[in-house]
Amino acid sequence: MLFRSKFSLKSLSGDPVSLRPPARGEILILYFFDASDNAVETLVRLDEAVSKSSGALSLLALSRENPEALTALLPGKEGILSLVLNDNKGVTFSYGLARKLPAAVIVGQGGTIGAILAPAQDANEVLTASADTFFSLPLPVPAANVYRAMPADFVCEPEVRLGMGYASILAGETGAARQALKSLTGAVPPVSSEAHAALGFLEFRRGRDSGALAACGRASGSGFADYVAGLANARAGRCKASSALIDRA
Repeated sequence: MLFRSKFSLKSLSGDPVSLRPPARGEILILYFFDASDNAVETLVRLDEAVSKSSGALSLLALSRENPEALTALLPGKEGILSLVLNDNKGVTFSYGLARKLPAAVIVGQGGTIGAILAPAQDANEVLTASADTFFSLPLPVPAANVYRAMPADFVCEPEVRLGMGYASILAGETGAARQALKSLTGAVPPVSSEAHAALGFLEFRRGRDSGALAACGRASGSGFADYVAGLANARAGRCKASSALIDRA
């Protein structure tokens, strides 16, 4: 799905800002918010993460609130004012988000929408959706940059390490992937199961079908482990599967 609305709005700093579809390797977070404390805190958190994302993320925030009232909500945050747009052209309404605020739309290359979060619970949820969008492209390096940019006090650390492990697999960094994932195999389920599944995927990509099956056998309840085991069995000639799926993996 493509982002439907093209707009040019004024920021709280008084400058006109137009929608620009992101380039490859970049994601634009469109954050629609109201004047609630949670929404403003999420905006500040997102801005901090964007600045640490090594160019993987950019941010525009849209609000129907009075511009003067919005400015008063961001004391000492002058840098954010250029990112906050006065939505006087109904972009929020065009997405049906007016009653689901705060909300976020994750926009990828060419204006393709990776996710719509309505409502968006917090910055962690928005950033995780951004990383997942990079994985789906697949672009593991910017996905890893998003994880690194997440506030240390605002994330589920095992899930971040799991995401970093997948990013390392897709980037071909076998040693880093194995180290990150093995440290999670003793974690609380479902993280431990998904770590075993990811190790199975790593073994499969290395052409080690028996190792892949052994790791997936330890991933109780993981649908991804079942998928990887099916690919490994198919490649070993134990069952039929689409060659296209094996090539894609």
